[in-house]
Amino acid sequence: MVSFYGNGSKGIYREKTIPVGSFDAANAFGLSDMHGNVWEWCLDRYHYNYKGAPTDGSAWIEKNSFRMLRGGSWSNPPETCRSAYRNLNPDFDYNGFGLRIACSIAPELASPTLIQPLTSGIKELVQHGGNKATI
Repeated sequence: MVSFYGNGSKGIYREKTIPVGSFDAANAFGLSDMHGNVWEWCLDRYHYNYKGAPTDGSAWIEKNSFRMLRGGSWSNPPETCRSAYRNLNPDFDYNGFGLRIACSIAPELASPTLIQPLTSGIKELVQHGGNKATI
């Protein structure tokens, strides 16, 4: 699911998630439906700036007390619905927090027969509100 505040399709603030693929536009990386659903928990720890950050794409997991959220949610204004926007309160709970399940699949394994059980498990997880993991 994805949503978008303010400048969304026809400028509608829906105050809810909507089905993936509802918007035609993609960002400069060719990605669509990546922001505005839920704040996403990240492996990176929060740092005030990027001085000393890894430059190879790996997570910045140097220990400190703050976990990090990125991207804004369906209930936030548009300036928060981008990956550069960060939030760091590890004790705050909110229905707009979540995570994105992602993995790489080797091309030789990317067949509908092998992918179907995974997507079915994800659909079941979403239908149960994240309370029942079957993957």
